[in-house]
Amino acid sequence: MLYLIVTTQDNKSSQFSRLIESLNNQALASKLKVIVVNQDSEIDTEDFQFLYKVINVEKCSLSKARNIGLSIISDEECVVGFPDDDCWFNDTVLSRALELVSEQDFVCFGVYDDLRKLPYGNRPLNMKEIITLSNALTLPVSVGIFIKKSKGEKILFDEMFSVGTRWACGEETDLILEMISRGKRGIYYSYDSVYHEIENIKFENTERAYKYGLGFGALIAKCVYKRGQKEPLKIYRKVKFRSVVAKKIFLFNREKRMMYCARLRGIKDGYEEGRAYYERN
Repeated sequence: MLYLIVTTQDNKSSQFSRLIESLNNQALASKLKVIVVNQDSEIDTEDFQFLYKVINVEKCSLSKARNIGLSIISDEECVVGFPDDDCWFNDTVLSRALELVSEQDFVCFGVYDDLRKLPYGNRPLNMKEIITLSNALTLPVSVGIFIKKSKGEKILFDEMFSVGTRWACGEETDLILEMISRGKRGIYYSYDSVYHEIENIKFENTERAYKYGLGFGALIAKCVYKRGQKEPLKIYRKVKFRSVVAKKIFLFNREKRMMYCARLRGIKDGYEEGRAYYERN
C-alpha cells in the first residue's frame, strides 16, 4: 500500500485541484490511499478517487501536520510519501516509487517544474545515486521522498524544524539523516520526477532568509552534537563561504546583499542555538 500524506494551507484551491486530477490518473487501483491534513483551507474532495481520510486541524507547523497524518498509519506496513498541496504527479512516478522501494528503504525522486521546464534548486536530472551523509543535505526534497515503513515502525518528523517553527526548514533532511544513522539505505533517482513549481525568490525578504538560515544551522548542529555525524560540517562551511562571497558580489545591490547578510547571520545563529540545545539534550 502507498499512502500519501498531503498537507493543505492558504487555500490553494486551484493547485489542490491539479494534484487531485494528477492522482486520479494514476493506474494504482487499490494500492493508493491519500490522507489530507487540512489546515483551515476550503478544499473540494468530492471527485477525489483515492481519498482515504481528511483530518481538519488548527494551523500548525508542517512537520506537526505530517506527523498527525503519520499517526493514522503507525501500525501498518506500507510506503509513505509527503506531497504538498501545490505539487502534482505524472502518470509513472508513483508506480516507480513502489518499484524502487522494493529494493531500498527510501527513494528521493527529482523535483521538477514542468511549467517552466526547470529542475528544483538546480538539482541534477537523469541521475541515480546512493544517498549518503555527503549529499543528503543537497539532493532530497520533501515532496520527492518515499519511505518504506515496516509494521509497527515509527516514522516521525522532528517538530523543532519546518515551516511554522523558529527553525523554519530542514525537517525532511533531518528525517533522511536520521534514517541513515539507523543503517537505512536509499537512493536519489531523477530519471523520473515529482512536479512542483519553482518559487520566485524575493530578495527583500530578509526575515525569511534569516529563518531558513536558522533552520540550516540548527540542523547541522543536530547532526554533530546529537548524532555524531561530522560529514555535514563540510556543507555547512561551504554554504557559509558562498554567503560571504555573495555579500561581496552584491556589494552594490542592497536588496541581494541584505538577503545574504541575513542568511549568513541566520546560519551562524542557528548553529549556536542548535549546539546549545543538543549539548543539553
